[in-house]
Amino acid sequence: MKIVRGNLRIEPEFYRMIRLAVVSTHERLIKADLASPEVREYLNGCRVLLSNRLVSSAGIAKVKKHCIVLNLRLLALHPDELLTVVVHEVCHLLAAKLYGVRGGHGKQWKELMVALGCEPRRCHTLDTNGLRRQGRFGVPHGQTSQQDASGAIFQAGSGGPDFVGSTAGIRGNVGWAVGKRDV
Repeated sequence: MKIVRGNLRIEPEFYRMIRLAVVSTHERLIKADLASPEVREYLNGCRVLLSNRLVSSAGIAKVKKHCIVLNLRLLALHPDELLTVVVHEVCHLLAAKLYGVRGGHGKQWKELMVALGCEPRRCHTLDTNGLRRQGRFGVPHGQTSQQDASGAIFQAGSGGPDFVGSTAGIRGNVGWAVGKRDV
């Protein structure tokens, strides 16, 4: 799986923890004898997108887009849940690939969670108080401009502080880091 962080600033230690959760998930697949060449190829093409826009979801599996999205802000507050969330979302992708089951927390998904050594919980119990929806480029939802650390003011959608005055090359929802950027 390829971790895509786009233009999000992430502490190196936390990024290392995310990578470790992805590697540990692969190791669990091997231990559970689920790492067939077909599954390996499927997951090697999967992207792990880091989002600062999610609020209450710890992660989301997007089967059609062949990716999982992790709630960067929530998991930074609860890094001990990283592995469980990655395994949870990977099980959604595998349930779709292996059994044709899309979405939900049914029998096949639960079996995959148990096989990978995790409790098949549907929802997390993490405290999301204080997390507000973030607009594009880190501007709080409903706010139209923001001042960055250097004092420069930028408009929401202008490209943010890293792209002041230019939106060239920006496509889609880069607050989600959708695209082929891997910094």
